[in-house]
Amino acid sequence: METTSFKKSWLEWIWDTFCLVSIIGIYPRFIEPNLIFTLKATVPLPNLPQGLDGLTIAHLSDLHFNHYSSPRFFKRLQKKVLNLNPDLILISGDLLTYAQFSQKEIANNFFKNLRAKFGIFACLGNHDYDQYATLDSSGGVIYGQPDCHPLIQGLRRLFGRVKSEKNPAPRSPHPELIEFYQSLGIIPLHNETTQIGEPHQCLNLTGLGDPMTSNNKQEQAFHEWKKDFPTLVLAHSPETYFHLSPYPGDIYFFGHTHGGQVNVPFIGTRLLGTNHTFKSGMYTHNGQTIFVSRGLGSTFPFRLFAPPQLGLITLVRGGPIREPIRAVNLFEPVSPDISLATPRASEQ
Repeated sequence: METTSFKKSWLEWIWDTFCLVSIIGIYPRFIEPNLIFTLKATVPLPNLPQGLDGLTIAHLSDLHFNHYSSPRFFKRLQKKVLNLNPDLILISGDLLTYAQFSQKEIANNFFKNLRAKFGIFACLGNHDYDQYATLDSSGGVIYGQPDCHPLIQGLRRLFGRVKSEKNPAPRSPHPELIEFYQSLGIIPLHNETTQIGEPHQCLNLTGLGDPMTSNNKQEQAFHEWKKDFPTLVLAHSPETYFHLSPYPGDIYFFGHTHGGQVNVPFIGTRLLGTNHTFKSGMYTHNGQTIFVSRGLGSTFPFRLFAPPQLGLITLVRGGPIREPIRAVNLFEPVSPDISLATPRASEQ
C-alpha cells in the first residue's frame, strides 16, 4: 500500500529551514500552497438550450499528485467541490507530476466520492504523457525526467539555462493515468468532442491534447462537433487558444500557468516561460470567454500571490449573438484587444 511519507533530500531540508528561519519564507512555502480560493463567474450564452439554463461547472486543474500531496488538503478540496454541487466537473490536465503517478491512493480517495450530474471529464497536460515535456527559454521542447530537483530546475529556467533537445516526436497518453480515469468513470477527452445533455438540449464539449507533446490535433478534436449548440473547449495550455481561430468555441478552460506561481518582478514571467497574454483569471475576446486557472497543486509547494484556485462557472441563457466563425490561418495572431473580464467574476 502506498504511503504519503517520504525522505526529504538534503536540499529540501536546507530550503525548508531557510523558509522557517527567514520568516518571510513561511507564507509562500507553508501557508499559501494550502489555501483554496474559489473563482465564481456567470457566463451568458445566447444559444444555450432552455434545459441547461443555470448549469454549473466546477473547473479543476494542475492537481499534480506527488510526494508533497497532502491528504488533508485534498479532503478539504473534495468537501469544497461537493458543497458546490456542480452539474459538470472539468479537469484541465496535469494530474501527474513528471509523468509519474506517485500518490495514487490520495488521488483515488479524492475522486471516488466526487459526483456530477453530467459527469467528470479531463484533458491531458504536459505531465500526463508517457514522458514529461516542457519548454526551454527559447521555446524548444524538452522530453524526459528532469535531471535535478524542482528547485534547481526553477533556477535554471529563471536564468535561461534550460536547453531543449528539439525532439518533435509525439508522446502517448500515460497508460496508468488513462486506466485510473476509466476505473473511476472519469472520461478523458483526447482530441475528441462529446455532447453533454439530451440529444436536442446539449452542449458540445471538446478536449484537446497538449501541444508540447505534439498532441494538439484540432481537426480531429472537432470532428463530432454539432453546429446548433454552444461549445465548451477543455485544454491544458492557454497558448492552445491561439491555434483555434478557425474552430468553434464559446467558453475555454485552461490551466498550466499556475498563475505565475511566484509573482514578483522578473521571476514570475521567467518561470512561466511562455507567451504571457493569459496568466490567470477570466478573459473575453471576440465574444468568447476564457478561463485560466491558477491550478491546485504544483511540482513543488511554493507559491507567492498565486494561491490554489477552484473555479465555479454558471451558464445562463442570454447575451449577444456571436459572429460566424472565420476560416483563417491557424497561426494568425490574435488581436491585442484581450481584456480581463472582472465585472462577472468574483473570488473568495
